[in-house]
Amino acid sequence: MANFRLKVFLFFLALLSFFELPVTAQEAESPILRVSAPAFVFRQGELIPLILSFTSKVHDRYQVNMATYDRSGRMGYEKFFVEPTDQAADPLTVYFKSGLIFMTGGITNFEYLSDSPYVLHLDLNEWIRFEAPGHYHITVSSRRVSDVSGGNSFYQGSIQELKSNSIDLEIIPADSAWQEAQLKKILIDLDQPSKPALFLNQSRAAALRALRYLGSPDAARELARHMRGEEDQVDWNCLFGLIGSPNRLVGYEEMKKLLIAPDFPIGGIFLNAFATVPLDPAESAEHLRQQREANWKDARSSLTAAISIKRGKALAVSLDTVLQNPDSNISKEATNKLVFLLIDHFNDLAIEKQRRWLEEKWPTVKDAAWLPTLRAIAAEYADYPVPYAPNVLPTYNYFKLSGDGLIRWYELDPEGARPAVLAEITRQRPRFSANTLGILPDKVLLNEQRAIADHFLEQDEYAVEGNLASLLNRYADAAVLAEVLPKITRKMGGLWACFPENNAVAYVQRVDPEAAKPLVKLVSSGCRNFPSLSDLP
Repeated sequence: MANFRLKVFLFFLALLSFFELPVTAQEAESPILRVSAPAFVFRQGELIPLILSFTSKVHDRYQVNMATYDRSGRMGYEKFFVEPTDQAADPLTVYFKSGLIFMTGGITNFEYLSDSPYVLHLDLNEWIRFEAPGHYHITVSSRRVSDVSGGNSFYQGSIQELKSNSIDLEIIPADSAWQEAQLKKILIDLDQPSKPALFLNQSRAAALRALRYLGSPDAARELARHMRGEEDQVDWNCLFGLIGSPNRLVGYEEMKKLLIAPDFPIGGIFLNAFATVPLDPAESAEHLRQQREANWKDARSSLTAAISIKRGKALAVSLDTVLQNPDSNISKEATNKLVFLLIDHFNDLAIEKQRRWLEEKWPTVKDAAWLPTLRAIAAEYADYPVPYAPNVLPTYNYFKLSGDGLIRWYELDPEGARPAVLAEITRQRPRFSANTLGILPDKVLLNEQRAIADHFLEQDEYAVEGNLASLLNRYADAAVLAEVLPKITRKMGGLWACFPENNAVAYVQRVDPEAAKPLVKLVSSGCRNFPSLSDLP
């Protein structure tokens, strides 16, 4: 009976929160923030979704920032106020106090507010962890709306400090049976097979969020076990979940075992979690920073010592982590042995990690010992229909890696790699543009330019056509102009993608400036908007 009365009481509170007092004329023009929840009773550790609704009666004046990043350091637009305060805590206190700030990206959009609500969905759990069952009073403030009247942009406009209505939540204990059932369902969704992608699919992302906040001892262990250095989104959410878990020390004990387990891969985020999770949020910020740094160094040393027992993919990922974070106390000879071991197990790394070694980290590991690996990477060929479609991430990374392999092979062994470069240049569907294949010192390839021109005339797929046009511009002279000019002229004026058009016109300008003049005028009328290919290999 008492529980029924409580629910009735909460229902009337919710109704009252939607009745508004009379407002002044100035207040009527101000943007409004309202907060609501799909329910009013939640278990501890249960996901608490909040709905933030932004409106304005004045059109085209107030813009809302639509960013929905996590709290890695980029998103501080909202603050959540809870009464009573003594049983509510910020789960990420240690993360921010210890200085472990992770930021990436930052792209966002803006939208004008109107009578039609702009709705934002957030998880209250990301800001608040309820330490005990009870009745809580929640309000939200937001700084994501700006007054842009007078033609100002969001960044130049006046930020509006909006305060929401209040809602009441009842937090009840989570029994072990519910926690076990939730964890079983979470793991089914989270452990489904996945393809490499920029973002997690919806079901896996939802499962990861639920695991992050569940808070049970078994959930803490699973957070540790899923931090495998394979998907950064998964690893960072597991790190946040462990830091904010009421059972974080249970997760830490599991991490101790995993750090030296032969078949468990250790990524860089795992090391950061290992250093941060055991910290006491009650300590000072300076002490936390010092302790986290000491913990991280100890973890790196333990991992380095465990390399000898790691195997397979776990060895490759752990080697990658150790070499990405070198220990100054390790001798050059020992480091070289680790590099040679990395070369032997290079194919066990994810393509993104392989690319990092052949691109930004190459100067630190450059050695002739790479040659067999580089030849194999460069030689792999697959005839994809659209090799650089940006929405096909594995395909894009595959071609980028193969191009990196060819460049590094040529860098170490120009004479040995030259036939492979020429073979790619004269391929009917070359995988790369002149950004990669332009590495030869020749100004003109007299024996190959005819094949480039013939293939250019045959192709009509913008990515391959663009690669061939760039090779014309890099290696062909006027000898093939008469053959390719009719096609170039025919496709100008908006019928062509920018990638092949720009390269084709550049070729004509270089070999016959007079013939290029009418083409340049057509370029100014614009080319078709295809996905950006400015960073193609």
